[in-house]
Amino acid sequence: MPTLTILTFFSFICFAVPGKPPTNVSAESKTSTTIQVTWLCADCHQHNSTIGFLVSYKLDNSNHTVVAAVNRTTRHFLTSRLKKFRNYAISVSSVTIRGIGLASQQVSERTLEDGKNAIQRFSFRMSFFSVEMETSSRSLHTN
Repeated sequence: MPTLTILTFFSFICFAVPGKPPTNVSAESKTSTTIQVTWLCADCHQHNSTIGFLVSYKLDNSNHTVVAAVNRTTRHFLTSRLKKFRNYAISVSSVTIRGIGLASQQVSERTLEDGKNAIQRFSFRMSFFSVEMETSSRSLHTN
């Protein structure tokens, strides 16, 4: 009987639900229908019990969330089949055999316009009385 108790206690300590959400979550539009999501795992060095990650994304102001599962060694995910030139809210959670941990802070990213792998540049000119902002984008056409 004590052995069973020790194994249960050992299992509880080593395989707890992740206590910290993934950090440094970032999102970058790659095309008009894809966004690349990257992150770091806050608990992976401390607890080797992470078995994967859940990447959640949805259109801003939408109730429909898509959740994709990736394995424990992965720190990136390429979303697909997104709507063109729309904002998406994205978060990442760690998973152990005990359950799903806390979600990361949400990041927001807009897919590119159709047919553009845009490089956007922002420049600011500031003076005491005004602020001017100029944006420009350039298309990268791939054949």
